[in-house]
Amino acid sequence: MGYGKQLAAEDLQGNDFAPRLTKPYLGPAKLLSGGLDTVGKEGEWTVIKFIFQLLDPEFKGVQHESAIFEPQDEDDRVEKMQRRVAYILKYFVGEEMALNAVNAATSFENLAANVSEALRRAEDSWKTKEVQVKVLGSVYNGKARLDFPAYLGFIGDENSAAALSWGRREISDNAAYLASLETPATTASEMGGSPTSAPNTF
Repeated sequence: MGYGKQLAAEDLQGNDFAPRLTKPYLGPAKLLSGGLDTVGKEGEWTVIKFIFQLLDPEFKGVQHESAIFEPQDEDDRVEKMQRRVAYILKYFVGEEMALNAVNAATSFENLAANVSEALRRAEDSWKTKEVQVKVLGSVYNGKARLDFPAYLGFIGDENSAAALSWGRREISDNAAYLASLETPATTASEMGGSPTSAPNTF
């Protein structure tokens, strides 16, 4: 009689969760997916999530997930959210399809469905496309956050007028973020942000 159970190859596999980005990043990436998702410990918030694979060799296998929350009752915030979604989408499906996906939406959930459908239709053109992305570190209300900046201009491709670079304020924000990680007060939950605390929530 053997000891314990008989193991098979599948028993030796690690988890399939890709490592998440933990420091500011400016470099090549490709889009993996985009569409409706939920975030929070209990899945409390519905979001439109874009997942990027980072391609710099130093970040092998690392992904960055950017979640866009549904605005609450403010027309200007809805417009900013729409602009952000269309801005990201245009780099992968083209400007016309991105605008159509956003302008045809009848609700936040419908917008998320339109994002997924646009990406499905244009899959052949974006699956292997490489872009440049800027993931900024910041400290907001005492919480460390790592995400695309709140302002547009965080993606670039071969048609962009200029290469992405860090601005003076962004360099300072990144330094504050990295310094905050060395203090005991910063926790994993603080790095996650929330719809009310996140500076780039529209």
